[in-house]
Amino acid sequence: MIKIRPMKFQYLVVFLFAIFTSNNVLAQKVQMYDQSNVSSEDLSDESKLNYYVSNIKDIVLGNHGLYDGRVFLKIIEVYDSKSIPEDFFQEGHEILNSYLISLYPDGDLYTKSQLFKISGMINPRCISVQETGYPTFSIKLEYGAHNNRIIKNFDFHIDLEP
Repeated sequence: MIKIRPMKFQYLVVFLFAIFTSNNVLAQKVQMYDQSNVSSEDLSDESKLNYYVSNIKDIVLGNHGLYDGRVFLKIIEVYDSKSIPEDFFQEGHEILNSYLISLYPDGDLYTKSQLFKISGMINPRCISVQETGYPTFSIKLEYGAHNNRIIKNFDFHIDLEP
């Protein structure tokens, strides 16, 4: 069992002072940034982007580090009516889901990323993400109707060199 000891009062005061002064310096730097150029942009004509953004169901995994943080992974679940074959659901109104898998390198500058899509799943669930030796990894998913679940590994190759 971990015991948490109360902090001595003088250490608490120093700790709080450090937090408040560092936040104040950060706030001053943010205030110096010229915000008069902030603008909006109409992306309605980006039909593929608009389709996926408007159909986001959930962020399954966000900013998950792989290989000691050299690569980051996001998994976004989307409702994907475009992936439904004709007469797939003859009597129901269910929509198949897809996972969008985004890989991007560590760092502040956008250099290169990868985007994958796993489509055609009913009620998917991400079980695990496993490093399998750089530059590969796998994602284990479970999907399907409640009485007919399938577990499958999907393997991916990282190629983020500019």
